[in-house]
Amino acid sequence: SDQTLHRLNEKSEVEILPPTGGGSGIVNILSGQSYFISRTPKDFGRVQTPTVTAAIKGTEFSVGVDDDGTTVITMIEGTVAASNEFGSVTVTGGEQAVTQPGKAPQRRIIVRPRDAVQWSLYYPSVLGGADAERLKGMGAAGDRLSLAASDLSTGQVDAARALIDEARAADPKNPVALALA
Repeated sequence: SDQTLHRLNEKSEVEILPPTGGGSGIVNILSGQSYFISRTPKDFGRVQTPTVTAAIKGTEFSVGVDDDGTTVITMIEGTVAASNEFGSVTVTGGEQAVTQPGKAPQRRIIVRPRDAVQWSLYYPSVLGGADAERLKGMGAAGDRLSLAASDLSTGQVDAARALIDEARAADPKNPVALALA
């Protein structure tokens, strides 16, 4: 209702708890990756994970919870105060709050904050026509590049990058691999 976009990556589990006593609700991120964006700065209330509670104010951020409970909150725009029983840290845009089980949250500066949310972005198909036909005639290498193109179109950048790097190592001048890269 507040016009916030919330995207979940595959295999993510989130619980949304209702507001109590006129306050904000709580988003409990149990596992996986979540991305939040709003067109207007706002108080997102509390975001909880197995290892940290975060009070977030801003317009764009992501929260990732690994299998071991390690939490990474990436602030693209805004501020987060992340705390647990071991300590607290405040981070702003271009920084991350990283919390490992049994430890206080730590600040980490990141060079390209949007890299943390590439999975949440839509990438239109980049292959078609002559490139698609060329890949069909390349055998297994072509199949891997087709898969890389498909991965890119669904935002699975890391998986695509590995396939593209493999193709470029085998044939550094492959035009399709270069285009996908």
